Amino acid sequence: MNAGGAIVPDRILSGAGSTAGAARGDRYGPDVDLRAWIDVRPCDDVRGLTAVARHPAVFDASSDDHCTDPEQVDMTPVVASAHMLALGIFAGGSLAGFFLLVRHSNVLTEIHTAILPYIRGRPAEFAAQRLLSYVFDRTPCQKLMTLVPASNRAAALFALRAGFKAQGTLTDSFLKGGLLHDQRIFGLSRADHLARRAATS
Repeated sequence: MNAGGAIVPDRILSGAGSTAGAARGDRYGPDVDLRAWIDVRPCDDVRGLTAVARHPAVFDASSDDHCTDPEQVDMTPVVASAHMLALGIFAGGSLAGFFLLVRHSNVLTEIHTAILPYIRGRPAEFAAQRLLSYVFDRTPCQKLMTLVPASNRAAALFALRAGFKAQGTLTDSFLKGGLLHDQRIFGLSRADHLARRAATS
């Protein structure tokens, strides 16, 4: 779950969108009721999703050399795809990010993550748990996976804090700045998630 943003699939090109700023999520303090403030649910708002994917803090951390202009990004194919699902992260009712689920099979789903800066930290971690509940309670998925560029330490920590485990390295698989970079593979099984949830409930 690369916290820096969604790795933009090859076919998500060209489109429009805008996004509004907001206060950082952590300014509300440790007693904020994240259950009321953060919601994760299916989202087909193409303009909103595109705006999040184009946000500099998201795009800069997640795009590769295939897509170097944020204006190329368009989430229309994602919303239309039968194999992808965008789960919007809503903070106080406003779209503040999304998890993109890419189904490889009935039991394996890959996650890409786009999170605006103002909800990174506790709100984003809470949203990640909402995502896991959605996937493992409502779909037949048995395994979640995500690829994180080796240089993106924040994204790796985000995945680990959500319960994912490092499960290998995909070498020379991310082209950025003309250089090939490794990607770390993180995975989470349904069984491990349910055991972790039971231990903390």
